[in-house]
Amino acid sequence: MDGFNFTEEEWKSVRIAPWIVGTAVIDADGGSPFSVLREIGAVDRQIDQALRSTEHRTLVKTIARDLRDAPGSGPLVEPERLADWQEQLRNALDIVDAKAPGADNRDLREWLYEIAVDTADAARDHWRVRGPRVSGEEQEVLNELGATLDVG
Repeated sequence: MDGFNFTEEEWKSVRIAPWIVGTAVIDADGGSPFSVLREIGAVDRQIDQALRSTEHRTLVKTIARDLRDAPGSGPLVEPERLADWQEQLRNALDIVDAKAPGADNRDLREWLYEIAVDTADAARDHWRVRGPRVSGEEQEVLNELGATLDVG
């Protein structure tokens, strides 16, 4: 894992973090199937952008590459792992705190929050001109994510 000393089990927890935050937002207000597809697409775009970016550090790029290269790494991660997204995210962050401190850790936290914000923003239906871009339920999740990730 590009110089990080993660065990296989730790890496499984860390590598699904983008889908944990995306799923937390997607599940926040149970939008239409069209909205859910747009939200999944937002997470996918963030992963693709991280691969092309020159701004992200090694950990984010490694996660993004692994999510693109590994089979079954899309939004259909094991549901039992996402039942309690707060616990799963805290577990992944604890692992990263121990094994990837410093700039890689900060970059990951900021990237995860960016994924969450983009996912919430993507839910807005195309034809909806008025009203908030982010629902109240999604904003609550974003607030919680901001506190958990220590960003914002």
